[in-house]
Amino acid sequence: MAWAAALNHGTEVVRDTFPQAAVYDPGGVALAFVGVFDEAYQVVEQGGDGPNLSTTRPMIEPRLADLAAGGITPSAGHTIQIGTAIYEVYSVQPDGSGMVRLLLTQVS
Repeated sequence: MAWAAALNHGTEVVRDTFPQAAVYDPGGVALAFVGVFDEAYQVVEQGGDGPNLSTTRPMIEPRLADLAAGGITPSAGHTIQIGTAIYEVYSVQPDGSGMVRLLLTQVS
């Protein structure tokens, strides 16, 4: 199996093992998708010339291919519904494996 195919298969396994249904809304046509959700993901942010800061925030990690298939390019400011909660995308962080970490801020 070629590396790209093996990596694609691996991200499918991760998504299917830890699924969380969600709806991505870029402000147009919404897309239902499945990702790995962590309500208290630990984030370390660069503090510039000062110390690094550590905080927790919600995070969902879908496959980029799943979003792209629905015409979605993830961007800060878009909204995601998980259960009854609405989140705004705070930061988009592709991880190099075909998945993208979306750091979230709960808005309702």
